[in-house]
Amino acid sequence: MMPRVTVVKGPDAGQSVNVPESARTAAGAVLLGRASRAALRLSDPNVSVEHAQLTRDEDTCLIENLSAHGTLVNDVRINGRVRLRHHDRITLAPDTQLRYDAPDGTSWLSSPLALCSILGVVLVALIVFGVTHVGGKSAKLNWDLAERTLANWVDEEIGAGRLPPETHRFMADGWRLEQGEDYKAAQAQWWSLRMILDDPKGQKRRFVEADEADPDGLSLYRLLTAAPGAPPDPDAMPAALRQFARKRFDAAARKAPVTGWAK
Repeated sequence: MMPRVTVVKGPDAGQSVNVPESARTAAGAVLLGRASRAALRLSDPNVSVEHAQLTRDEDTCLIENLSAHGTLVNDVRINGRVRLRHHDRITLAPDTQLRYDAPDGTSWLSSPLALCSILGVVLVALIVFGVTHVGGKSAKLNWDLAERTLANWVDEEIGAGRLPPETHRFMADGWRLEQGEDYKAAQAQWWSLRMILDDPKGQKRRFVEADEADPDGLSLYRLLTAAPGAPPDPDAMPAALRQFARKRFDAAARKAPVTGWAK
């Protein structure tokens, strides 16, 4: 069995492509996108003409982003060539997601590192559960207050030249559309905001670094549970904003699942 990539979400769900031995060279790379020459030709207009390409390394695959819109692997924007693992999720657009299947079906769950990671996640979940369920009562998450606080901070960052002006529009439109229950349109806005905040280079790199330094999402959690009128921690805002955009995108995606989703 050859490595294979299958569309599991979007208008082209069910289509797939093998990554043959010839993909060991750049000339034999497997192109993903809307181009007529793409090995996996996609119809989603939000997918770039030449969006990403796959190359072969022994029995595994490497994926490389070619699009200005970005490519995510397991919800993380990639930079350069990234090695794929069995059942990795590849997101090319809000409505188009692929799954990578390794030849031997070896899951990342089989590695000791993955098992340690799982135990760490469980431990964090228990800690968060204990924090948010004091005396049998759940802490109330105030998304409205978090959105207003972050929106004000975004405007300050735009004024200081540390964020592009369209950041305000993506955040405002994403929130407005989601509150109006237009979850499909909201996904596109949150996706665009994520692409800005997922930039691994330049001055916007601080959002990636801040978020990676807070893997438990406590920056956003503190903002969601803050008392009205409490001043936000400016050092926590970059991570909180990136976490907010990711959470709202996921929430909108759950509300408006794409027909043809394959698990």
